[in-house]
Amino acid sequence: MHGYQLMDELNKRGFLQQDRLEAGGVYTILRRMEHRGLITSVWEEQESGPDRRIYTITIEGAEILKEGIETMLSRKTLLDDLATYHRDHFQSKQTEANKK
Repeated sequence: MHGYQLMDELNKRGFLQQDRLEAGGVYTILRRMEHRGLITSVWEEQESGPDRRIYTITIEGAEILKEGIETMLSRKTLLDDLATYHRDHFQSKQTEANKK
């Protein structure tokens, strides 16, 4: 996809809202990813309007993305377990103490 499409997708997911990530930062990240061989880009000529750069993830980039997602899911599971433990062992006791 091209940069504007990517930023639109990031915006839909809340990444460009609340000063989390600026549009200029997205292009900096894309250049770094391309330099590391994680994505490639080519210029696409447009009949009307300016040409645009199209980004494609490489095999190495897809593998790193998969590993990153697996790591995040593993950490999410750990955090969910910790939150459940806290709720079951501490919040319920606080609620009982407040009732007395």
